[in-house]
Amino acid sequence: MPKGKHKGKVKHYVTSEEVEEAEQKRQRELEWKRKKGLPDDEEKDKEGDSSGEEEDKKGDVKVVQSKPPRNMPPSDDSEEEEEEEEEEVVPKAKGVESLIEVENPNRLPPKMQNVKNVDVDAKVELSRREREELEQQKKQVAYNKLHEKGLTDEARRDLARLALIKQQREDAAKRKEAEKATAGAKR
Repeated sequence: MPKGKHKGKVKHYVTSEEVEEAEQKRQRELEWKRKKGLPDDEEKDKEGDSSGEEEDKKGDVKVVQSKPPRNMPPSDDSEEEEEEEEEEVVPKAKGVESLIEVENPNRLPPKMQNVKNVDVDAKVELSRREREELEQQKKQVAYNKLHEKGLTDEARRDLARLALIKQQREDAAKRKEAEKATAGAKR
């Protein structure tokens, strides 16, 4: 049985020579593609960067930068233009999202509120479950108060049961005293 948790496969270790051979093979393939005029992976990456779109690490948002056309001569106001350039944050389309416009109120990002505009005195509305829970607690507190006073049916039954037990204990104590008295009189 193999050691370790490799789902039945044997670990494969790569030597430095094998790594060098793989790198050389990749370089030969790139040279061959360049000779044939085929676009290779590196050129695709370079073209994507030169188009003015950059993808962040997560891949969720594209940052679009506006660049001046290439055929324009450089101007003296280049520093001012660089300051004026603004980056637009455009969310990257997922699936058919770019083809179909959907107005889902749940997809809107939450709006940031200004501290000046927040109403501190506004009454917070509770959810149905929270309201029911508070009502349940209030009812329980009111019931416990009535129970302590002896006004509930359960409290009356408990008091009657206690009175019966108290009566039985008193009768048992009287019987014991009578037995002791009769036992003491016989001796």
